[in-house]
Amino acid sequence: NRHGGRDLVPVPAANQAPAPGRGPANIGKVQSLGCKTFAWKGLPVSVICFTGPDGGLIHLVMTSARRAPDRWREGKPQLIQRAEWATATWREGNTIYMLAMEGSRDELRAFLL
Repeated sequence: NRHGGRDLVPVPAANQAPAPGRGPANIGKVQSLGCKTFAWKGLPVSVICFTGPDGGLIHLVMTSARRAPDRWREGKPQLIQRAEWATATWREGNTIYMLAMEGSRDELRAFLL
């Protein structure tokens, strides 16, 4: 059962888990596959998975910034490439976001603009 990119946003919030505020600008243009909420080190985590234009998976992970290191101040996403995975991590208010996909930083950046 596929949904538009923003259709699953209410699900994490209903489970007292982080839900995207504004979120990545272009994530609404891809189809969502589902979401999962769980606790990690006592903090709520939400993951929403999407199908990218090429059929690959894109994962949006959100957690509380309550115990976040100082490096996660509000600002531009930090883009990192590790082998075939690209990630973008940023803070928006009290939430830390990470967008991850197999692909290049340039491919991932297209979802952030």
